[in-house]
Amino acid sequence: MTDGDRRFPDLLRQAREEFSRRLAEAGTPRPPEPAEDAVLVAAATMVDSLHARLSGLAEALRPGLLELLGLTPAGPVAARAELLFRFDPAPDAGFEIPAGTEVTTVAGEPVFRTLAPVRVTGSEATVLAAHGRWVRDEPLGVSDGTAGQVFRLRHPPAGVAGAEPVVEVGTERGWERCPVRITAAGEVRFPAEGAGAVPPEGAIVRAGYWTGGGSAGNVAAGSLGVLRTRLPGVRVTVHHPAPAGGGRDAESTDDLWRRVPRLISGRDRAVTGADFERLARAAHPAVARAHCLPEPERAAVRVLLVAGPPAAVRSRPTVSDVTPSPETLAAVAARLEPHRPLAVGLHVSVPLFRQVTVSAKVIGQGRTGADTVRQAVEDQLYAYLNPLTWEFGRVVEAAAIKRLVLSVPGVYDLEEVRLQPDRLALGPAALPISGKHRVEVTGESGIG
Repeated sequence: MTDGDRRFPDLLRQAREEFSRRLAEAGTPRPPEPAEDAVLVAAATMVDSLHARLSGLAEALRPGLLELLGLTPAGPVAARAELLFRFDPAPDAGFEIPAGTEVTTVAGEPVFRTLAPVRVTGSEATVLAAHGRWVRDEPLGVSDGTAGQVFRLRHPPAGVAGAEPVVEVGTERGWERCPVRITAAGEVRFPAEGAGAVPPEGAIVRAGYWTGGGSAGNVAAGSLGVLRTRLPGVRVTVHHPAPAGGGRDAESTDDLWRRVPRLISGRDRAVTGADFERLARAAHPAVARAHCLPEPERAAVRVLLVAGPPAAVRSRPTVSDVTPSPETLAAVAARLEPHRPLAVGLHVSVPLFRQVTVSAKVIGQGRTGADTVRQAVEDQLYAYLNPLTWEFGRVVEAAAIKRLVLSVPGVYDLEEVRLQPDRLALGPAALPISGKHRVEVTGESGIG
């Protein structure tokens, strides 16, 4: 039992035991007399009351302590979903599904909006959407020309992988982006004196950001099929083949408080590569992997970041899905900078993603359908050549690909496996990523 767990019965028992122990040490062991016991009860009551008051004081001091540590609760994260738009007939050439197109469930909630405009080629188009809405060009106020200015968003921001908030300042040259820190409470904090650019006095400050999000967006496959935005001149249906994922509710102060011991353990040291990697992963929710690469000739370290793709494409990400945004790179660099040793330089960047394509002709077993075998082989190839799991510095070899394909259930033998390129020595700062693999099931073994 810890001090924080003790209550009046435990305190009174402890007081009586201590009183009896002291009497025994004095050579007069006996239980406490009624008057003595009354004093022990009063003492236990006073300590219990003091404990309750101190607990309340700790609650009151908690926000200030968190601010002193530079810790704020994480905001909500929006779920993402991959949607399939099917047109009948195919639209005219150049037709585009605009960003912000709304799709929802039969119940009307949650509402997802497409992240970017997509030009339709043929009769189908795959579109990424997020649970929430994009607030465009919200005016925040006018700069007073001082460092460390703080503005406030009208709505709580939500994190959306691949769609970072944008804060711009109006200048004579037009709108220019500014590196700022945005808290979960919606505060937009410009850098302190000497830590970054200061918007000039009289400049208008505006922001674009996502709001909404939360775990309510993690809906099952097939849930999103109601198109709320009219697309004129076309007949279209929306399909939702895979579950939406990645949505997370805003963190409460209590949740953050429980994380404090882990967050502050070793927070002032980034000595080993593991220290840099740990701090980099904790610096931004968009970071899925961090790899520290020593550069002794420059007396520096390079921290390579891999972004976490949305759940819908996690098994088959593209280069854009795993490439961190400039805002993410800047946020991680800002977090690492005060923790690095003074004599060590720091560079935060992105790995070199090398596309690898496999062409395979396999012989399937008699009782396994060709489509099933083809899908199983493709799934294994995409899972194997995935930058989220590949070990930095490992060579991609055709022999290993052949062993992988032969291990897939339903594959009896190989006619051909070609790897482009045949052997790829990636180097310490590169990772493979799957191209469009081509798997052909050419025959059946007759073995069931």
